[in-house]
Amino acid sequence: MTTDVFRAIWNAWPAETPAAQLAGLAALLLLAGGIAADVALLARHRDERRRQESVKGVLLARPWPWRTAAPVLLAFALVNLAFTGALGMLAEGVGEPGRVFLAVAIIAQTLVFHGAGLAVIAYLARAGGGAWRDCLGLRSEGLWRQVRQGGFYYLAAVPPVLLSAWLYAAALKAAGYDIEPQPVVTLLADSRYPLWLQAYLGAVAVTVAPVVEEALFRALGLPLLARRVGFRAAALIVSLAFALLHAHVPSLVPLFVMALSFAMAFLQTGSLLTPAVMHALFNAVSLLTLLALGNGAAQ
Repeated sequence: MTTDVFRAIWNAWPAETPAAQLAGLAALLLLAGGIAADVALLARHRDERRRQESVKGVLLARPWPWRTAAPVLLAFALVNLAFTGALGMLAEGVGEPGRVFLAVAIIAQTLVFHGAGLAVIAYLARAGGGAWRDCLGLRSEGLWRQVRQGGFYYLAAVPPVLLSAWLYAAALKAAGYDIEPQPVVTLLADSRYPLWLQAYLGAVAVTVAPVVEEALFRALGLPLLARRVGFRAAALIVSLAFALLHAHVPSLVPLFVMALSFAMAFLQTGSLLTPAVMHALFNAVSLLTLLALGNGAAQ
């Protein structure tokens, strides 16, 4: 939703409506906070690098069996990509009578994706013979510190994500590409859909989705690939897969940059909670912006 949020703010600002002014001000404050966080990260780069090397050793020791995990994750990714692509094509041709069908299809997609994701996580954790906490990087101690780290790394990710969204949107516009919002964004910004449906999608986006997606892409996929190609290449591949699985061309580059920031935070902390908090914050801020600006996000 990053590209759609950026376009919504861009289209609505400057404006006289309080919602547009508040959204623009919030974006500027987040950008300023993000720049400050990036400066802080650069200042302690050496310490961060040492910590990352320690975390990498722990991640490589996690008990994901390659021959079992790789085919399962690949099959899951391909099925979800096909499902998401079909949903996108459906959204392009849907008219007024098809709005209900589109809403049902999106709900089904969230249930299938996250339900199957939980099943994959449970299966691989059992196949690996390790405890859930060890497999996924879940730690009960220092929970508040992990949450704070998620907030800090979220701020640090805001400037590169917004910059990539702006540059990519400008490139697509220059190439004559017609930028359409994601189906879920259209639904959330359309007041004709019932409030309970928007509340359901919002709740999924800030609770279940960040945990399941970070467990699949960062806690499972990243260490698994790193054993074969190294952590840098693994982070790039997993981030690209994350962006591609959303099956939305206008969001491809900012989603890749955002996913890369999740991977970097995970490698820095070794905690699943850190990128999950980042993911939840990105989704929550996007949702609040879209709801505040209304249909401007879907134009």
